[in-house]
Amino acid sequence: MMIHYEIEIKLDLSNEANYRNILDHLSPDSSPVKQENYFFDTQERSLSESGWALRIRKEDAKATVTAKGPKKEDAEGLTIRQEIEEEIDANQSDLFIKGNIDPADLPPDIVLTIGDICSGRKLEKAISFINFRTTARSNTDGITVEIAIDRTEYSDGSVDFELEVELSEKSKYKAVTNIIEGIFDKAGVPLIIQADSKYARALKKTRPYAGKSKEKH
Repeated sequence: MMIHYEIEIKLDLSNEANYRNILDHLSPDSSPVKQENYFFDTQERSLSESGWALRIRKEDAKATVTAKGPKKEDAEGLTIRQEIEEEIDANQSDLFIKGNIDPADLPPDIVLTIGDICSGRKLEKAISFINFRTTARSNTDGITVEIAIDRTEYSDGSVDFELEVELSEKSKYKAVTNIIEGIFDKAGVPLIIQADSKYARALKKTRPYAGKSKEKH
């Protein structure tokens, strides 16, 4: 199995005013896309304790299952983690969401990666939230940057706002960071690193799992 790493810059937009300022500055062509996110773990929270997260995401008629490993950061604002993502049948995703998941029913590469952590135990739905993602593109000095601007609604009624840029390779970090800094400066929005994933933030907001996150996600 070829190991893939997700390489991201994640920035905290802090409030709706900053979120709107970024949207106004970037003028995206598309409307926000609704993403339903469901995270699964064993009853003992084996995945979370080991820094892994298993997510099923529904977006329109499409469904994907994703396993993400512990985050590794070797530059400020840069998050690197192992990621395995597979598209699955929408009906199968609904069955997973309504019940528990037998790890053996997951795509083979995901089973190979997290099977030992789960040790044959069922995976139950632990956390869910809804994200509204707007995508935009910036072309600066011959570099095209794909940008995701997110509004996330959590089960406790809270909302937060974030900007993400996924890099194809780590060597582009400095050039892309300079472009993003320019966008924030022109939009009048402070540049704040987002250290936690949405999943880690959701865990902190949900009482049964409060304190479980070890900042690995």
